Amino acid sequence: MRDVLRETGAVSEWQQEPKMDLTGIRFRTWEVIGPAYRDTEKGWYWKVRCRCPNGTVMTVRGDTLAMDLPSHCGCGMKSRPYEAKEDLTGQKFGRLEVLGPAFSTKAGWFWLCRCSCEKKTEKVVRGLSLRQGTQSCGCLQQEVTSARATSHGMTGTPEYQSWQSMKDRCLNANHKQYHDYGGRGITIDMRWLGEDGFINFYADMGPIPNPGMTLDRYPDKNGPYTKSNCRWATRREQQLNRRNNILYEYDGRTMPLDEWAEYLSVNRGTLAYRLRSGMSFVEAVEKSVRMHKKPVPPYKGQQRSLKDLEEVAGVKRETIRFRLDSGWTIEAAVETPPGAEDGGMPWKKWTQTVFEIGGVTKTLKEWAEGREASLNTITQRLRMGWDIKRALTTPAQKKS
Repeated sequence: MRDVLRETGAVSEWQQEPKMDLTGIRFRTWEVIGPAYRDTEKGWYWKVRCRCPNGTVMTVRGDTLAMDLPSHCGCGMKSRPYEAKEDLTGQKFGRLEVLGPAFSTKAGWFWLCRCSCEKKTEKVVRGLSLRQGTQSCGCLQQEVTSARATSHGMTGTPEYQSWQSMKDRCLNANHKQYHDYGGRGITIDMRWLGEDGFINFYADMGPIPNPGMTLDRYPDKNGPYTKSNCRWATRREQQLNRRNNILYEYDGRTMPLDEWAEYLSVNRGTLAYRLRSGMSFVEAVEKSVRMHKKPVPPYKGQQRSLKDLEEVAGVKRETIRFRLDSGWTIEAAVETPPGAEDGGMPWKKWTQTVFEIGGVTKTLKEWAEGREASLNTITQRLRMGWDIKRALTTPAQKKS
């Protein structure tokens, strides 16, 4: 800039100092930083900084500053030749402590404040705003909003998701399952709705006992969502409690097909196939019972299913059934530990065991070749205590 001015002759005598140094002096909105350059006709120009929040730096003629004209950088500020009526320096407004005046505009005086939050944020605040309730740099409002949003702190938990899904199914007409719930009149306890709805829901239902369990209406699967008609249920329990389940009655009991399959220790697909083939439910069940040599007798005076006995004794239901079909008593079949029949000898070791019959020595696998009974059946017989000749010569029984 100086080179251009020197070539045009606009500036001369660069080493000459101004008659009066204006550096640091304030002229309304301007604060002089220092001399800029000297024009031979118009005199000295000075670098000034506007005292607005932008802090704009400009170049202004010295005589313009001397005339004390009301000017600014374009920010619209209008400085006042008088001081603030009330000095707020040192006063505290909530978390804000006033450090001192910043500037004044038509809207009044603005003050530099420091917040007492962790960030120690400094902020320029209008004096009127301080008197009307501004108390922080914005951190206080964030804390209040966060506290409202985390009233229970369980958003995103399985319990909260179950509660939200329940409301969507019953109250949201756009939900894909609304016609199966709210659309057919399923309602929700009013305590489980509203601002404290989830808190009341959690207090009534408690935490989910095991992972994977979901909310289920029980015992009335067509009833409302209430404390007395809801439970945390496994996927299996949910399937058994579906309203489209078909109930079958047999021997004084009424249950869906899945429960009958468990109770009788029969494959569900087998029962379903027989029903599709035209059998009545009684015929399908009794055929499964006839396929075993003996029904399950009472254990300690109570009639129990093989599933119940498996849970009591820790012995697989297939093992209990095999023992009963082999002539064991119900007590021995249930109470004998698994593998005790053969001392725990592995199955493969049985097939490689050598037996002598009539002076001929062969492994069990070799003896089983060409026999009517399979190697599996013969091995099972030996595990149950049969002698080798009886195990090999007894023909296999065919299923009826």
